[in-house]
Amino acid sequence: MRLLVFLGMGCLFGCGTTTEIASLPAAPGPRVGSALSGVEERAFALVNGYRARRGRSALVFDEVLYSLAQRHSREMLARGALSHAGFASRASAARAALSVTSVSENVAYNAGYRDPAKEAFEGWVESRTHEANMRGDYRVSAVALATDGKRYFFTQLFAR
Repeated sequence: MRLLVFLGMGCLFGCGTTTEIASLPAAPGPRVGSALSGVEERAFALVNGYRARRGRSALVFDEVLYSLAQRHSREMLARGALSHAGFASRASAARAALSVTSVSENVAYNAGYRDPAKEAFEGWVESRTHEANMRGDYRVSAVALATDGKRYFFTQLFAR
């Protein structure tokens, strides 16, 4: 069985979430030797490739956003449910650590696909709000995955 689901706050197959936040210290750049999985790296690269084809600058990987996204993906896996629950807390945590004015979030779930990163990415492209987040005026981002080998829960955070 193959299943693909994307969720935005309060709706299925749409609505990424955006919260405006205050400016704080500068975000760190990507860290060499990061423990990203190949699936996470592929999802991040697909989003950056999409942005490049639309004349947008590449997103820089951010460890703080990765940690926040990873925690959320693990929570979704543990609950077995896709959601934006706790987004305001993730945005506040990003505000406490980064110099940003806005944070957005895309989440996705799929199971039974050969390339889960591609399925998540393609679903985000098909959703007007998720797609807007991907091509938005953001400078840093991270994609985190939680999986039990069958189910794949993705969280991508964007910040500017």
